[in-house]
Amino acid sequence: MATHRLAEEQKKAADHVLGRIDKCAAEIQANYRAWGLDMDTARGLVNHLDRVADHFEASVYGERSLR
Repeated sequence: MATHRLAEEQKKAADHVLGRIDKCAAEIQANYRAWGLDMDTARGLVNHLDRVADHFEASVYGERSLR
């Protein structure tokens, strides 16, 4: 039972991390002009965050989760 609980805690923590990465990307998309970023720079940042999230998700949940 304790192992199952640990897995649930790990899942919650991983989901929290993925949610924070998504929130960062959304904030960049919503505010890049106000922050003085050009669209290409903002796009690059968001794409990089997306790749980081994909790698993290694959390492936590396995490659199948990206399909």
